[in-house]
Amino acid sequence: MGTDVVCRPVERPGFSGALVFRIETAAGPFCLRGWPQALRDPKRILALHEFLAYVRSQGIDYVAVPVPSDGESTLVNVLGQFWQVEPWLPGSADFWNRPSDVRLAAALTALARFHQAARGFRPAGGESSHLWPAAPAVAPTVLDRIARFESWTAVRLARLRERLRRCDPDDPALATSAERVLAAFDRLAARMQGELRSVCQMHVPLQPCLRDVWHDHLLFQGDAVTGLIDPSAARTDTVAADISRLAGSLIADDRRAWGVALEAYQSIRALSAAELALCDVLDRSGVLLSGMTWLGRRYLNGIRLSEAALQRLGRIADRLP
Repeated sequence: MGTDVVCRPVERPGFSGALVFRIETAAGPFCLRGWPQALRDPKRILALHEFLAYVRSQGIDYVAVPVPSDGESTLVNVLGQFWQVEPWLPGSADFWNRPSDVRLAAALTALARFHQAARGFRPAGGESSHLWPAAPAVAPTVLDRIARFESWTAVRLARLRERLRRCDPDDPALATSAERVLAAFDRLAARMQGELRSVCQMHVPLQPCLRDVWHDHLLFQGDAVTGLIDPSAARTDTVAADISRLAGSLIADDRRAWGVALEAYQSIRALSAAELALCDVLDRSGVLLSGMTWLGRRYLNGIRLSEAALQRLGRIADRLP
């Protein structure tokens, strides 16, 4: 990259805990990413890099592929911290500022094209990985969410309520959002667990998916999608997990817009009745569980929430009936 390099931390690096810097070089801008402690599994990271390179080779030019170092690896360990460098994708995550049916259709079309490319991935050497295509089965995300609901035991909920009563007296907005999420959990948790258990009867195609594709990970230039970023949560799952995550984050509960989104997606890849049903169940359960995750971080783990996290919690609370 040469010696004339300017490196700056990004203003909003996201919620994963990754260290993210923008590097300006004579060859153009790059992203320097330091992997968070919880995700420091070099074998898993390198499998992701291989997957991204494959998807890019299939014409998906809106994903960033890490570039090799002088040592020819796309992952470098410096004093126990794993780093990677990748091209900085152009565009802005600005759908909420400029929503439209055209942009929504572009987002879901881009996701469908990504899924179509990803379904053909096979790891080199035949080694299995968390991104290996699988036979139709119960979606892993459904089983995960059942377990997450079950983790909210009576004892844990009582501790959360006690901490909520004692914390944040000077932050009424946070307290209001937290109370709304907890009240919704009391009303809806049993029903949503039942819905998730009912869809356990459905076997759906499984393939590599992003699993954390939402508003802030979707870049636009004008009406065109120019980036699907931060694929660190990718693994084999149902495409319904990605569709529900992305569409729900963009358009919330606008049923007309959901029709636009699903029609755009299916212009590229048809969805079965089971996958369509999963989109609905996963959207609603995902909103509630996301809210509870933020409450757990704040009130059980004692983590101060950033302004971006508080805004996200507020949006979650607004979506809960």
